[in-house]
Amino acid sequence: MGHGEWLAFPHGGMKWLFNCFGHYFCLHFEAFQMGTGPVYMAFLGFMGEEFEAKKFAYCVEVAGDGRKLYTECE
Repeated sequence: MGHGEWLAFPHGGMKWLFNCFGHYFCLHFEAFQMGTGPVYMAFLGFMGEEFEAKKFAYCVEVAGDGRKLYTECE
């Protein structure tokens, strides 16, 4: 993965902006409390035109405590 920069926001969310294969992407990660337990969200976004975004396949993997969530789309 390319080099990037983490940006932290006051409400607790974090974004990582990075260059990969000459294109820019944004990974947004957020953790918050909902009801009695924590909720985690992650979004991966392509920063560019839709026709360029369709040239890629995307996957996000979040792991911890022996558990793993993996999602992929083309």
